[in-house]
Amino acid sequence: MVSLQTRGNVHGCGGVLVDPQWVLTAAHCVDPHEPSSLGGTPTIVIGACNLEDTENENGVVEKMLPSDTIIHEDWTGELKDGNDIALLRLKTASRHIPGGLATAIHSLLGAEQLLALGWGKQENGTTGDRKQLQQATSIDYLQNKFCNSSEAWNGLIQSTMLCAFSFNGEDVCKGDSGGPLLQADAPGLDASRGEPGLDIVVGIASFGELTCGESRNPDVFTRLSSFRPWIDNKITGTQSSNASPFPLPSPPPESGEINPEASPPSPRTPPPSQAPGLPPPSPPSQAPRLPTPSPPSQAPRLPTTQSPSPSSDAPLLPAEEQSALDKELLELANSGESAEVETLAIELLSKGANLSARSSCGIPTIPDFDNSTVLHCAAAFDNLVVTRVLVEAGADVDAQARHGTPLHYAAARNSKRVAVFLIEQGADVGAVDSNDGEQPLHDASEYGSVDIAVSLVMAGADKQAKDIRGRTPKDRICVFSTVDGVGCTAEEESALKELLT
Repeated sequence: MVSLQTRGNVHGCGGVLVDPQWVLTAAHCVDPHEPSSLGGTPTIVIGACNLEDTENENGVVEKMLPSDTIIHEDWTGELKDGNDIALLRLKTASRHIPGGLATAIHSLLGAEQLLALGWGKQENGTTGDRKQLQQATSIDYLQNKFCNSSEAWNGLIQSTMLCAFSFNGEDVCKGDSGGPLLQADAPGLDASRGEPGLDIVVGIASFGELTCGESRNPDVFTRLSSFRPWIDNKITGTQSSNASPFPLPSPPPESGEINPEASPPSPRTPPPSQAPGLPPPSPPSQAPRLPTPSPPSQAPRLPTTQSPSPSSDAPLLPAEEQSALDKELLELANSGESAEVETLAIELLSKGANLSARSSCGIPTIPDFDNSTVLHCAAAFDNLVVTRVLVEAGADVDAQARHGTPLHYAAARNSKRVAVFLIEQGADVGAVDSNDGEQPLHDASEYGSVDIAVSLVMAGADKQAKDIRGRTPKDRICVFSTVDGVGCTAEEESALKELLT
């Protein structure tokens, strides 16, 4: 992680070391034509965890100036036009380890959890020093088709941009611009078990809404897979469309001048805006902010293990053996998320466990969840690991049970990650519960699942849909207690009223 600072040693933007002699950041951070930027020769600080570090477990913190600043040729000075990317060449090769970059053909899964890093403000409107300790915020990848909906960025997002959003209020704020968005190595969705050397930088913070920390719109990053050929070309003088995660070593340094290869900038949007974070350390922040509407979220990624699909030609198992396999698979839905659970689910399916087996999900507060498939149960328990294995194996995302589809169950149980994953897998957001005529948006409204309601609306759910008694989702706001027995908060009720009006 890199901190780009003013001559007075004040942090202004983030960056990432991608080669011993090159740092990647956002164009708006170093655009010499932008009054609010750091200019073309910021102070580059490499290897700090705390901004006051001179040395830490990563080694000696390095501080130097760039010998050359290269801004993307198509950067116009307008965030909405994209190409918000720049490279800084170091005068001396860094001794720190460069981050691995997404290749040109790298892709992300819907509902994949990513990690944003930065030292930006912790919330909008804060005063005084920025957070000195580097923060890490879990943030979920959002497919562009949802990010571009009328409820979010409304067509502004280009294919060279990447969106991410957190259900937990984390955001990227001023000071996080140019900082990295990581796809962390996380076996069984557990980043603590991963190898940091296998983390991949998939984006750099570009922009978000003006009010960070309160935004309902996804944060927007420059998608590095779209610019990998450009990065390789600038660093090595060659351009490859499918390079390895680490660029080829750069040629020996030579002094150079600021090289803003951008067209003369037009009127600018305000500078970076971002916010704080979450689990690991804490949260980061981000870049300039364009105003606009609301968003949804997603979740972590499974290792790309191919789940077996049951074969129609497979021999029938003895009833007792079939029952045992089906029961074990159903029990996995509420057994946590880990690499072991994923492996066991795949093994059970390969042995013949039935994706369509029905049971009650064993939810004490809702005892009549009978006739549920294992996917319904996984959705009810927000078990993304099992959900992914089941969907990859061919489970029906729109299967009906007593209380509707798996998406109904996720909405009623506030299973945010699974809900977004199901939506991105094509689950019908307008599916009707044959029992009461409700759609998933009714359930989200009834149980105060604000973030799921936002996701459903962004995906096209009808806010005026009526159940068999003629009631719309707005008519059903917070009529039931949430899963833990606590009713909707005033904030949740207010948010739902605003969303569903």
